[in-house]
Amino acid sequence: MSKSDARGFTILAVVLAAVALGCYFFLYRADKPAPTSPPSDEEAKELEAFRQIVRQDSIAREENYAEYTNAFYQQNARRAPKKHYDSRQRRVVETFPFNPNTCDSATFVRLGLPSWMASNAMKYRRKGGIWHSPDDFARLYGLSEGDYNRLKPYIVIDERHRKKTYSDRPASHYAASHAATGGGTPALAQEDAQPARPVYPKKYQEGETVLDLNTCDTAELKRIPGIGSYYARKICKYRDELGGYVSTQQLSEIADLPEGIEKWFSTAQHSNVRKINVNKASFKELVHHPYLTYEQVREITNYIRKYGPLQSWNDLRISPYFTPDDFHRLEPYFTF
Repeated sequence: MSKSDARGFTILAVVLAAVALGCYFFLYRADKPAPTSPPSDEEAKELEAFRQIVRQDSIAREENYAEYTNAFYQQNARRAPKKHYDSRQRRVVETFPFNPNTCDSATFVRLGLPSWMASNAMKYRRKGGIWHSPDDFARLYGLSEGDYNRLKPYIVIDERHRKKTYSDRPASHYAASHAATGGGTPALAQEDAQPARPVYPKKYQEGETVLDLNTCDTAELKRIPGIGSYYARKICKYRDELGGYVSTQQLSEIADLPEGIEKWFSTAQHSNVRKINVNKASFKELVHHPYLTYEQVREITNYIRKYGPLQSWNDLRISPYFTPDDFHRLEPYFTF
């Protein structure tokens, strides 16, 4: 290496060292604040006084806010008081005069009737039904004799809903009508002639009978307290969809059915249940069964297509679409 090269390297090293020192001072030393002297006593007193003012102002703001919120809630409580009820508490039963032809479902519930019975009363009225007398109200589906006797003194039927009888007309009207017909049948009898009142099935008394769910028809079902034509059709329709009942607890799967209705029924052994062959049934037939979903039927058909006929439900035990409870429900209705 020549002397000129050595001199060049030396100069370069000095320049690099100077740049590194400059960067160090600018980046690390310049950011550090210069040491300051402690505040004087007068400055410390002013700072402490300022802190006290800020603290007192914060406390005053909190107290004002608390007073404002308390006044606001008290004013609203007086203006619109609210009552809180515990849903677990027993409903208070009231008794007061009511017209079953005009009151709403909330009134029936206040009188002590369950919500499903109030719904039955509203459905009866929507279909054109009218209670012409307090005795007619006893025909409400599900109404017990005790509840009817409790409510009967308070049932009020207005004039427009009562049936007109001979006793409602003055004697002069009967005389005029009798004379107008020449001593024959009074015209009032022809005027007030109405179609015969429909005959309702006599209800069973509690403990009087127990029906077989797989053999009873709608006529027998309508004699059960709380069951009319609507619920009787639903019970029979669900029986047809299932292929038969294997337990009275299956009635709980029917929506809106009155509670405790299972005590009126029994089920014989599974001899009357219609069974379906899983390996021979079509996709449509399987998917219409109430206990099979679309995903489960697709899983069954895919398995049969890939691996052949099913031997038992145990073949699908690893499927994510089936649970042991599903297999237990399906067992009485399917064969392999």
